[in-house]
Amino acid sequence: MSVVSRLGGLEVEVGELLESRTSAPKERDWRRYENDPVGWSRDVLGFEPWTRQEEVLRSVIDHELTVVRGANGVGKDAVSFGVAALHHVFVRGGMVVAIAPTERQVVEIGMARELGRWWRAAKLEGELYRSALRVSDDRGVLAFTSNEVSRLTGYHHKRLLVILTECQGLDAYVWEAALACCVGEEDRILAVGNPLLTGGTFYRVSKPNSGWNAIRMPAREHRNVVEGRTIIQGGISRAGVERLASTYGTDSPIYRARVEAEFPDEGEESLFRRSWLEEAANRWRSNALIVEAANAMPILAVDPARHGPDATAVAVRRGPVLQRIVTWHGADTMETVERVEKEANGEGIYPRGTKGGRRGLIVVDVVGLGSGVVDRLRERGYGVQEYSGGTFTSSVDRDRFLNERAKSHWHLRQLLENGKIALPPDEKLFDELMAVNWHPTTDDRIQIAPKKELKARLGRSPDRADEVVMAFSDYWTGRTPQIVALRI
Repeated sequence: MSVVSRLGGLEVEVGELLESRTSAPKERDWRRYENDPVGWSRDVLGFEPWTRQEEVLRSVIDHELTVVRGANGVGKDAVSFGVAALHHVFVRGGMVVAIAPTERQVVEIGMARELGRWWRAAKLEGELYRSALRVSDDRGVLAFTSNEVSRLTGYHHKRLLVILTECQGLDAYVWEAALACCVGEEDRILAVGNPLLTGGTFYRVSKPNSGWNAIRMPAREHRNVVEGRTIIQGGISRAGVERLASTYGTDSPIYRARVEAEFPDEGEESLFRRSWLEEAANRWRSNALIVEAANAMPILAVDPARHGPDATAVAVRRGPVLQRIVTWHGADTMETVERVEKEANGEGIYPRGTKGGRRGLIVVDVVGLGSGVVDRLRERGYGVQEYSGGTFTSSVDRDRFLNERAKSHWHLRQLLENGKIALPPDEKLFDELMAVNWHPTTDDRIQIAPKKELKARLGRSPDRADEVVMAFSDYWTGRTPQIVALRI
């Protein structure tokens, strides 16, 4: 039976009551452990942390913001959702809010397996629910899935610890909500995850000078691996590390993420590498390709959308250089045409017959609303070329690619890999490109993951990435003129 309880000033549904204990441990004067979570975990919980787990526990005391990237099986959840949470509640008298992407991670892994077992082992008091531990009216643990974060809007507590677990799967708004809640001097955030994706908030806050204390928990430092025997039950083993090395190779993104606890240069099926994007951004900052861009002619690529969450993105490209991306939301067909004309005119592109106008081409994605935009722009005298990612505009490369979308994505990959283009350091663009996966079809043609999968992975439409792909779709060094790319 579901239970609604008021805890820490929030009235929330905490699920059924699993266990209740009113008696407390004999020793309750834990003031000497206020800043010693390692000692308390050993003496009270019977939890023996290994070196990196000790570092995590101390960081929560010493730093307002802690981010942990860990390998598989190194005890990330045990030390965060378990030990750090209980120390914050029982010793520091605080409130813990734990957030995970799925209910399984909240209930089965977090509350039942990690927090619950150490709470039981130490015979601590309180009421343990499926998604909460209630110790008193203002002390306890509340666990939410990421789609419930709206309940925390404006929430504050005199001593709050927010734990973000499996944080590689949490959207940016969850991180923003956590930061909005933790505004006091004694508030803390502890984010823990596997470094699987080279993009997103987890990746950014793990970088140097982000303001977060970043900790890495590699498998090779785990006591089981170091000593070659099982010391910590359930932990990763030396044999497990060797198996991953032999299966995928020590230079593979899987080994790098799941053993070394380092962000891979590319995801397991990623089309693009983060290093390529960083190098393209460096070329943009240094104006390395300014000569090639100087004499280029403009092209506009347009992918129309109407009202809704998808954004209009305008990417201005000159030859091999994508100069900038501008976005807006909400425009009907006529408004879209007006905005396209304004951007085109700003780059010196005018209708045929206009005195002083430069030649240019507007490429329009005709799927959906695009056909209306095409008709109106042609009526006004602009040169327009239709783009349809689901088909082929020619018979070339039909044996290599599933469709035009796959071909143009792969072409952008080649340009980046070969260092031919420059991109502005736009993190949203880079996140979207890093989310693009590919795999071969049954007849060995290249296909790109459907757009709905990208939306689900990102939590938004990959508007910037789609636009940049369109912008460079017909660009070859020494052949294609300046491009102003528009995605709407």
